[in-house]
Amino acid sequence: MLIAALVLSLAAFVALVYYISTGTLAALVGLFVAAGLGLILFTADWVKKHRQDRVRIVDHAEPSARDVAEGDK
Repeated sequence: MLIAALVLSLAAFVALVYYISTGTLAALVGLFVAAGLGLILFTADWVKKHRQDRVRIVDHAEPSARDVAEGDK
């Protein structure tokens, strides 16, 4: 997903340059579509990686003092 977000950011830059040089509405729409999709994909990739890190941290966490005390009963 991150690669797709980077490609869309390049497409948005090209659309920006094309919009500045021509001033057409289609280039402006392409600019906003590419930039919006790139931001959505970047955010989705960040959330996915953040959740994976959180699961990895929870899996490797040491038992708390409360868990140890309850295990003695």
